[in-house]
Amino acid sequence: MQVLLEVLPIEEALGLGVAMPVVQNTCRYRKSVKFGYPLLLYTTHHIQPVYEGRLVFNHYLMHEKEKTAMAVGHSVTTLLDMRTQRLVKEWPERLWQRYQMLT
Repeated sequence: MQVLLEVLPIEEALGLGVAMPVVQNTCRYRKSVKFGYPLLLYTTHHIQPVYEGRLVFNHYLMHEKEKTAMAVGHSVTTLLDMRTQRLVKEWPERLWQRYQMLT
């Protein structure tokens, strides 16, 4: 599993005129985190065979040394045509091919 940002760097997204706004974000805190804790953020995403208008990412914030989950959550993004400010119903073919190669 990889992060979509590896498929579409922000500079390229701007060149294509698309944005990925977050439309939902949730977080469940399991343990308190203090300033200076060594933390790792893991993000996973199941590659979809067909674009359904949204992408769902799961996030896990882990204490690096203790290997314990400090927080878990998920976020949902969509694609937006920056010119028209409308949702993208179909990905640009080149982008969709790169997305499918993540599997």
